[in-house]
Amino acid sequence: MELKSFASLPEQLQVILVSGYLGYSIAYAGYRGKERKDQLFYGILAFGIFGYIFWDATRQFYDSFLIPGLGSLLTSVLAAIFWRKYGRNWFNRLMHRAAISNEDGIDTVWNRLIQDTGICPTQVTVFLNDGSLLECDDVELFVNAPIPLFYTDSEGNIALYVTNRKTTAGDEVRASHLQDPYYGDRITYVPKSQISHVNFRFKKRGATRAQEA
Repeated sequence: MELKSFASLPEQLQVILVSGYLGYSIAYAGYRGKERKDQLFYGILAFGIFGYIFWDATRQFYDSFLIPGLGSLLTSVLAAIFWRKYGRNWFNRLMHRAAISNEDGIDTVWNRLIQDTGICPTQVTVFLNDGSLLECDDVELFVNAPIPLFYTDSEGNIALYVTNRKTTAGDEVRASHLQDPYYGDRITYVPKSQISHVNFRFKKRGATRAQEA
């Protein structure tokens, strides 16, 4: 939609579209890789209605559109944060316990692993197609690195701090000078095309190793 066309819409629709899109983007960040147009449309409506309710309840008390409009954005954002943090999991558990569905709305297993904020990675091992492997045996050593822990995307490419390598001949090589006070931390990018599979170790967020032991 062009900006000129958008500006000509009634204020109610502007509120729903803007607040709804902002809320939907927050609630489903990381899950939108294979998004359909109807999912986007209904997602905007679902979160836009929260913004509209606030706008409709407060608009009469202000001469300017600014405060009700900003309040509408904030309302949709808070609703989206609540859904992402709590509501989604609660709803999925309810559906599961009621024997209705095991669907969690996440399109791929990979997204399930990398988008779950309730778990923390402790080790990452990347097995390459040629039979060698790359490993970060203690991800938490890099929690304060410029790119913390490790990085991956929805396509399956991955970047990690390689502490150990195993060659195709089976020789193990320990990395040296991985962290340098002057040059920084050395991260290795591995494209999906070179990866056979990846092993992760996770722990629940907030759990300590002493508690796990």
